[in-house]
Amino acid sequence: MEPGKTPKQFHGENEKKILEDFWKEMAARSSLKVITFKGYSFDIPFIYVRSRINKVRPTVEICTYKYGMEKSNHFDCMLALSHLGTFPWVSLEILCRTHGITVPPDREGGEMVANLYEKRDWKAILEHNNGCLELTAKAL
Repeated sequence: MEPGKTPKQFHGENEKKILEDFWKEMAARSSLKVITFKGYSFDIPFIYVRSRINKVRPTVEICTYKYGMEKSNHFDCMLALSHLGTFPWVSLEILCRTHGITVPPDREGGEMVANLYEKRDWKAILEHNNGCLELTAKAL
């Protein structure tokens, strides 16, 4: 995320439209580097699978080949911190603490998102994701 810029967010109840909007934005920003936290093993494969299910055609290929990550269009912070997966898990909290970033004491882990999804609590999911985005941006 560029300093002073608001990130583009894709959310709502219509998954197909969210995916269509996401891929349209990706096509418009093909030179942009995607920054994720666990994106190689979850976020990007999940987006591709949900796109197939919704019959939405991806407009660009987002790299998930971890050995080419440094020169690709996708950088995964967790993968970098885990030394390309040598360590099984490096949490966002560990990333923050190693960079001197204070993690809110009441912050819940990502495992709670599934429960929020079941409840269709889009606002709480968006707030959680915004918190993750802010912490990751501070660490970069």
